[in-house]
Parts: sequence; structure tokens; C-alpha cells
Amino acid sequence: MGAVLGGMWLDNHFGTKSTWTLVLALISIPVSLVVMIVVVRAIIKRIQPGLDPEQKDRSSEENRSSGS
Repeated sequence: MGAVLGGMWLDNHFGTKSTWTLVLALISIPVSLVVMIVVVRAIIKRIQPGLDPEQKDRSSEENRSSGS
């Protein structure tokens, strides 16, 4: 959205038809994809190593009861 608004402003400022709007919109697509991938990887990294606290309690109880 910022690319489109910025492009429209630049087009009005420089008197071009829609050159800046198209250029910035096309550049924003891969940038947005890279940002999404980085964010999703960070979220997955936070979620993956830890189990739910309830699952940890259940698994530790099961280990204690099967070990005896």
C-alpha cells in the first residue's frame, strides 16, 4: 500500500503518468515475499523447539510412570 501511495505522490511530484507507481508496486512484491518468509521462519523457530506446557507435564509424568 505504501508503494502505491508513494508512487502516486512521486508521479504527481515529477509529472509522470504512472511510472513510479508501477515501478514501486513491482519492487514491493518480492520485498513483501521476503519479509513474509523471514517473519514466518522466526515464528516457526519460536514455536518448534518448545512443547505446550501441558504436553511437557504429560510427557514427564509418562516417563516417570514407565520408568518405575
